Amino acid sequence: MARIRTKLRELTGPRLCFMPATVIVADVNRLLSGWGQYFRHGHPRRAFATVNYQTPRRLNIPLRRRSQRGCRRPGGRSLYEHLYDNLGLKMLRGDH
Repeated sequence: MARIRTKLRELTGPRLCFMPATVIVADVNRLLSGWGQYFRHGHPRRAFATVNYQTPRRLNIPLRRRSQRGCRRPGGRSLYEHLYDNLGLKMLRGDH
């Protein structure tokens, strides 16, 4: 768990705020899918829930730090809807 949190911090740190949001989400998706494939055996539901909770919170950091305006979500949409529906962020699932 500590390694995945460290990797998420590296991929979503404030120094990457200049990168397009789709590129950041693609990198995070690659990390999540690889980590999820490796750790999906056994009972990963609690660990997956922890990572699913932390991922959008970490992705909010580079989106807020953009230039002077930050990231503009489509009107009436929450951060979670924007990340999962518009940008294509993947969620880890505990079922096989």
